[in-house]
Amino acid sequence: IFPPLSVSGLYDQRIRVQLVDGGVHDNQGIQGLLDEKCNAFVVSDASGQMLDETDPATGLLQVLLRSNDILMDRVREEELFSLLGGGQQPVGFMHLRKGVSAQAIGWIDQNGNPAARQTERIPAMASQEFGVDPSVQELLSKIRTDLDSFTDIEGHSLMLDGYLMSAPELKRAFNVSPPPGSTSWQFLDIRKWVAKPTPQYLTHLEVGQERLFKVFRLSWSVTFAVFLLLGFIGWGLWIWQQERILNWWNATLSIKHLIAGLAILVLGFIPWASRMFKILRFLRSPSEIALRFVLRGLLPAIGSIFVWIYLYTFDVLFMSLGRVRRLR
Repeated sequence: IFPPLSVSGLYDQRIRVQLVDGGVHDNQGIQGLLDEKCNAFVVSDASGQMLDETDPATGLLQVLLRSNDILMDRVREEELFSLLGGGQQPVGFMHLRKGVSAQAIGWIDQNGNPAARQTERIPAMASQEFGVDPSVQELLSKIRTDLDSFTDIEGHSLMLDGYLMSAPELKRAFNVSPPPGSTSWQFLDIRKWVAKPTPQYLTHLEVGQERLFKVFRLSWSVTFAVFLLLGFIGWGLWIWQQERILNWWNATLSIKHLIAGLAILVLGFIPWASRMFKILRFLRSPSEIALRFVLRGLLPAIGSIFVWIYLYTFDVLFMSLGRVRRLR
């Protein structure tokens, strides 16, 4: 999406560097620290981790995206294993799946029986031990990681989750404790819902997985009002265009028009007659310019109007519904 950052003059021999996101090579930023001989690590991994899919899609785009997710997940795991498996330096490791259990499902053998019984893999430390309900931890691990607007409920929950899980982890790795909570830390206000979630609070976190139109899942009144407005707009446009559509439908083409169109189509497929159409080559350059203008200029400009409407209507409503005081 973003163009590479060009760096000239960093090396000799006319080498020019094109820099992209470091996640391509060093997803956690660990390798660069290992190269510098660092001997203590605090790793905070807030990235969305790849989840299992019971019925993966097989379309071209879905397969490409899923394959890239598998590749990046493999890079992440290898970096972490190289750090955690060495045991030569203390490591404090916090991540959004910490304290969440998983199901181990056995494959079916040649006799049609499960090769291993289904078991629950219990983590070394359950999320309740650092004050977070398992259902809350599960939903927090699925919150989108895009460049997006985050409500107070989402943001404060993520901050508090990281703060709470860091206490036992830093104590284990470095024998230190994080600072006590301050009254200026607003994310502490969400503590009671993180420990004992209400259905309303869980709904907010569940909606956090979505990317667009999240407000509609939080408020039926907003959904009804928007659909009612769109219905009125559509009805007005239909009334306005009805006469023009009927006039177009009732329009007739003469026989001369049909014969001329058919003749041009046939002549275009005859080799000697197709030379007559060489004049169309002169239109190639202007047509390409027009196409680029539409794809790179006009369509993004039209799209930006809808983005602007979304940001100043639906996004504002979403942020308002996500205030902590609404949970009270």
